[in-house]
Amino acid sequence: MKSRKVKYIIFMIDDRHMDKHYDIEQQLCWTFLVDTICSRYWDAINRRQKKKNHDYPVAVGLWANKFDLWKDKYEYEDIQNHPIFESFKDGMQKLNDKGIPCYKYIVSAKSDSEMVYRGIATMIEDY
Repeated sequence: MKSRKVKYIIFMIDDRHMDKHYDIEQQLCWTFLVDTICSRYWDAINRRQKKKNHDYPVAVGLWANKFDLWKDKYEYEDIQNHPIFESFKDGMQKLNDKGIPCYKYIVSAKSDSEMVYRGIATMIEDY
């Protein structure tokens, strides 16, 4: 992230953590990503190379993929309250507290590839 000057980050998830409660790979990766973004230092362990304001991303997208496979499994009224995002709520709150907005999006890249482009365009327009 440091040398590439990343502005937007998209973190893709699916419903594995809902099917198998012992599968926490996505949550661990999300926690690592959030801690890396929110750290004031590039080297968080040794506290070296302090980040500047322009080093933080503009926005982070949390995208739930494979919607065509799990759309009928879970009940929800609004995307903001979908149960697939519940495990990632603490990380989103931590990013929001740091001033980095999180964008939730449900996508089915296989059945409708245009959803990916619409999601990226919407995220860039909003932030």
